[in-house]
Amino acid sequence: MSNKKKKKNNMKKKKDVPIEAFKDMSAEYGDKAWNILEHAIRRIYNHNARNILSFEELYRNACNMIFHGFGEKLYSGLVAIMTSQLKEMATSVAATRTSSFLKELNRKWNDHSKALRKIRDILMYMDTTYIPKTNKTPVYELGLSLWRENVIYSNQIRTRLSNMLLVLVCKDYAGEVVDRKLIRYITNMLMDLGPSVYMQEFENPLLQVSAEFYRAESQKLIERYDCGDYLKKAEMRLNEVIDKVSHFLDPSTQKKITIVVEKEMIENHMLRLIHMENSGLVNMIGDDKYKDLIRMYNLFRRVTGGLSQIREVMTSYIRDYGKQLVTGPERLKNPVEFVQRLLDEKDKFSRIINLAFSNGLNLWSENVIYSNQIRTRLSNTLWELVCKYYAGEVVNIKVIRNITNMLMDLGPSVYVQEFENPFLQLPAEFYRAESQKFIECCDCGDYLKKAEMRLNEVIDRVSHFWDPSTQKKITIVVEKEMIENHMIRLILMENSGLVNMIGDDKYEDLSRMYNLFRRVTGGLSQIREVITSYIRDYSKQLVTDPERLKNPVEFVQRLLDEKDKFSRIINLAFSNDKLFQKDLYSSFEFIINLNPRSPEYISLFLNDKLQNGLKGISEDVVEITLNKYYKKHLAKRLLSGKTVSDDAERSLIAKLKTECGYEFTAKLEGMLTDMKTSLHPMKSFYASHPELGDADGATLTVQVLTTGSWPTQSSVTCNIPTEMVVLCEKFLLYYLSNHTDRKLSWQTNMGTADLKATFENGQKHELNVSTYQMCVLMLFNNADRLSYKEIEQATEIPASDLKMCLQSLALVKGKNVLRKEPMNNYVSEIDAFFVNDKFSRKLYKVKIGSVVAETEPEPEKLKTQKKVEEERRPQIQASIVRIMKSRKKLEHNNLVAEVTKQLQSRFLANPTEVKKQIESLIERVFLERDNSDRKLYRYLA
Repeated sequence: MSNKKKKKNNMKKKKDVPIEAFKDMSAEYGDKAWNILEHAIRRIYNHNARNILSFEELYRNACNMIFHGFGEKLYSGLVAIMTSQLKEMATSVAATRTSSFLKELNRKWNDHSKALRKIRDILMYMDTTYIPKTNKTPVYELGLSLWRENVIYSNQIRTRLSNMLLVLVCKDYAGEVVDRKLIRYITNMLMDLGPSVYMQEFENPLLQVSAEFYRAESQKLIERYDCGDYLKKAEMRLNEVIDKVSHFLDPSTQKKITIVVEKEMIENHMLRLIHMENSGLVNMIGDDKYKDLIRMYNLFRRVTGGLSQIREVMTSYIRDYGKQLVTGPERLKNPVEFVQRLLDEKDKFSRIINLAFSNGLNLWSENVIYSNQIRTRLSNTLWELVCKYYAGEVVNIKVIRNITNMLMDLGPSVYVQEFENPFLQLPAEFYRAESQKFIECCDCGDYLKKAEMRLNEVIDRVSHFWDPSTQKKITIVVEKEMIENHMIRLILMENSGLVNMIGDDKYEDLSRMYNLFRRVTGGLSQIREVITSYIRDYSKQLVTDPERLKNPVEFVQRLLDEKDKFSRIINLAFSNDKLFQKDLYSSFEFIINLNPRSPEYISLFLNDKLQNGLKGISEDVVEITLNKYYKKHLAKRLLSGKTVSDDAERSLIAKLKTECGYEFTAKLEGMLTDMKTSLHPMKSFYASHPELGDADGATLTVQVLTTGSWPTQSSVTCNIPTEMVVLCEKFLLYYLSNHTDRKLSWQTNMGTADLKATFENGQKHELNVSTYQMCVLMLFNNADRLSYKEIEQATEIPASDLKMCLQSLALVKGKNVLRKEPMNNYVSEIDAFFVNDKFSRKLYKVKIGSVVAETEPEPEKLKTQKKVEEERRPQIQASIVRIMKSRKKLEHNNLVAEVTKQLQSRFLANPTEVKKQIESLIERVFLERDNSDRKLYRYLA
């Protein structure tokens, strides 16, 4: 916690990430590049993009901004300019007169969509590198979100939009002519903005308005017509609404609105219709009105409790009528006539049930569907239509759907027998021939793309005219014909199979194979078997090759490289599948055990890395490496007490000393010496102050660090709590009285503290915090609520450190001992803080981590930069060749984007450097430019 006065150390902590781009551009460059892009975006929105820079130049400007560290400036600037443009659009739409309001809104939406696509293409590099890394919203989704917030949710537009849509729908319900296409455009826009927007702004109000419309409609009809005529009108309205909503509503709304109409037109009037005077159910039975009875049955079966109402009235009617017949003395005089009358009534009601109540469907099946003149013709006609549809011809899907619905209404057995079973053979035959054609002319990767496309198509197709019960069956049929029947051939396909994909790092194709093969039985086991066999065979050659065994270090390094390669494949392509991970582990366990000298080789490998890992590197680079990495990590381990043993640390330092010399390890040895020598002053201090040994009071542990040995920062003081100030002053007096001519300065930014805390809910915890965190938390012993300014004034902690400190105390989930207002994910100077009374953890001791500031590394020397670039060039060239070999021809910007994406797991490729390597490959006749389009490259080698 204390340190002698130390010199300012300019070394900054480097993040443990892959080598980053060199950020040597000035802020003026970032401003200039952004001004060019901002001007271009404005011109795009204003339909005046002709005289701006070319697409390639704009793309390069955006790439350079990301590459040179101006990603946040580019992203925030994009948000600002798009917000500004959309607010202007919203103002224009809001000012439009009522008759043209929706058309103007749709026109602006189309303009924004077109502009958004162009902007997304220009900022493609930001979309593929900067945005995933920073977890920001991609460009296209950002455009949708800003349109929603600035236009749709605008106070001048939101209510007006909803009201005008509902007015048009009501006019359509009433039979007036409306622009259904325009309504469809607007509802599609709302769906593009998200289902929640569509439901909130249109669907929910529409369902309410529809209920009100058909409630009034049904009341008007039931007052004017008898039961039979009302049922005709209700049936007509239901058919109309199903047809109407299909023109401008999303399919998800159609079922909901049908339920609303059924409730208002039928369910709410069931009892009145059944008991309607002179025309209700009893009158229909008495007058043999079979058509009306069929209509009532079909309508009432659509609503809850409808058929039970009919059954109840019919049962009551039959019993009352039969009771009169049985108890009438006149009718009992002739027994024969009495029995015949009973049989006649029984036949009458049986006929009603057969013809009107469901069994009439059996009559339709027997007399129509199964007739000799219709059955075969129906099947042949459906077969012909479906064949044309699969062949890509235009057919009337609605007719096919209506026929399949009819067959389902006649019963699942009729549907399965007359349609499903025969037609399941069609996709099997069609996709069997299709797959055979593909596999003969395509390599494995291309075949998998076509198979994936076909599966997605068939899922979309079957939804148009197959019953949902059939969709899963037909998907299984297609999976069997397109994937399962060709698994072995695809995996072992020459020059493009699974082994070739692994060798060429084709992660996209491997991922596609994994996702397709997992859909069929035994698919993944086939992949696992081949990969396991490949790993073992390849590595067996490595292990048993006497030439490769001569160098133990190279042998172990090669095995580690192979292990890393397959781990990357499993992670990127196989969804980190645990079974594949298990197979990889067992395979390398098998490989290691093949060589009885493996333990010896591994030991030699580790020894070599400790002894020779730094050979061939200049002294300056070695010193930088020690300062940036090992020295800082060692300091962190020692000060936090996390080192396993001093002997292990000294052993490693001794090896570094042998290799690099005394001057490189003197500071490291000094750090270990400081930790050892700090123990004696503390024992002596407490021995001379026995009153400080109270276990319930504050205690102090000090490590006295030698200036220059430790990777400390410049000394920055803060106001330590009063309880600790007394102890610190006593230690200073004691230490300086025993060590003359020395000067101590407190390094408060490097210390830690253990605080015993009791919260209002009764929870007690011991909090392990940094010194800065301790200073902040101790303030709340005397205050319930403190503002940021009050904390800053009381502690005098530097602003940047204070914000990180408060962030770790209030915003880290599970460790937030403080709470803040307003509650958001950052700390600002207007925030207020108070104790989280509900804080609770299972463990008594809780470590509150510190949020680490991300600092940019120092500009590397030109020599180092050139060396890094030289090492990257072969990788960039190899990536270009792999992509072009697969794609054969590709446009410049797409090639740069794909190279960047392929290499992003290793480093961020500079678009300028990629272009240089493309030129190099053209000179070496690997690629050539297209004669008609200079931006298009063709693969030659």
